[in-house]
Formats: sequence, structure tokens, C-alpha cells
Amino acid sequence: MAEINADREAHGKKPFDDDDDPPVPTKKRRDNTSKKKLARRKKAGFKTVTKSTTDPDCGVFMKGKHQRQFSYEAHAACDKNGYVLEAVGTPGNVHV
Repeated sequence: MAEINADREAHGKKPFDDDDDPPVPTKKRRDNTSKKKLARRKKAGFKTVTKSTTDPDCGVFMKGKHQRQFSYEAHAACDKNGYVLEAVGTPGNVHV
């Protein structure tokens, strides 16, 4: 640390503090969720989670007013010619 501070002073910069403590965040991390939505969640109290007994890794998929079902989704990245470069499988309730 002394070598780094000597180099900083040679370049006209302020030296670092010698304490090894991690920096303390100045502000509380802020969530982007609106106050109205947070109040609604708090009022609801608890949340019912639907989980499959046979395959706990899958998720509940629902689109519009269609029937809800346990499923997986496949996400593919293609090049300009349509060749699949990479494919990823996720549970049905994960949006990528």
C-alpha cells in the first residue's frame, strides 16, 4: 500500500487510506417496485406457490387467458442465416 501511495503522490494524486475496512455504502439500495405495488403485496399477506410434485424444477406457464400448465421453455440464439448458436432451457415461469 505504501508503494501505491508513493506512486499516487508522484503523479499528484491523493493517497489512499490505509484502513482495510470495506467501503460503507452511502445510500440504501432502492428497489424499482412502486409504492402502490409494495402496499398491495403487504396487504395480501402471503403468497400461494404452485409446485409440481413429480418435477419440482419446472414452472407454471400461462399466456393470456390460456390454461395454466407446468412446462419448460426453450430459448435459442440464432445467427443471420437461422443457425442455432446457443440454446437454453428454463422453467416455464422464467422470462428471459
